[in-house]
Amino acid sequence: MSIVNKKEEYYVEETRAEVVNLNPRLEAANISDKNLSSYEYLNSFIKKRAELYGGYKSFGEWLKSTYANDRRRFSEFEHLLKNKSILDFNATNGGFLRLASSVANKTAAVKYTPYLDNDFEQMGIDIFRSIDSIDEQFDVITLFNIIENIPSAEDILQKLASKLKRGGLILIETQNEQDALLEYYESKSFEAFIRMNCRSKLFNIKSLNTMLRKAHLKPLSIRQIQKFPLSNHLHWLLTNRPDGHKKWGLIDKIFPSYFYQSILKKYNTCDTLISVVSV
Repeated sequence: MSIVNKKEEYYVEETRAEVVNLNPRLEAANISDKNLSSYEYLNSFIKKRAELYGGYKSFGEWLKSTYANDRRRFSEFEHLLKNKSILDFNATNGGFLRLASSVANKTAAVKYTPYLDNDFEQMGIDIFRSIDSIDEQFDVITLFNIIENIPSAEDILQKLASKLKRGGLILIETQNEQDALLEYYESKSFEAFIRMNCRSKLFNIKSLNTMLRKAHLKPLSIRQIQKFPLSNHLHWLLTNRPDGHKKWGLIDKIFPSYFYQSILKKYNTCDTLISVVSV
């Protein structure tokens, strides 16, 4: 079975291997699966992220606001999801699972708080309150933009791996530590925005590979994608604010996103890393 386009699958030996710790306080707290519920860390992360993107008047509006990203993920991994059971760790608003349910046999989420439980149940998504409460195994486990928010990521991944069926896969998406706004443009406002999003650690290609292997997992592929176009970056640099792609979209018609992404890939500075992992 094809996992990814082999032309885009690579590791970068010269890339810095260290993990960038953005919040030593969280590292000291040593958040684990056991105490996440009492700490209510993920719950506050979900709410804060929603507020940072302008908030939402209804659950439907929130789903609409994340649809493009949910659709991108679903389209990319659809061939791995057909007739499979899927578990999403910290599923935010459940938008990805909602789309995946059209081809999957079963969809479920690990949610540490009752936030949005009723909405998840209406979408047919089973809920587990912790990893330890899961009494079955899944074909695919997904972690989208969450490992960078958990200081104990290796422990969480090991526990999740125990819930995989034989031959199962873990799909990971995370912020790239070498994002051009951080690495090349050195945008202080964007760095502050990242901190506000509760991010504890950022990974680059090599450090993500190292972390996964320390968790006794086998990364089958790690690759870059660029989610935000040039207009978004220019807006950050000139106004110190997000959402430039929504306001300055004309720029992206003049300078196409695919061309900008190809340039960033050469320097390993795309904003997002995607990894397909086996046990």
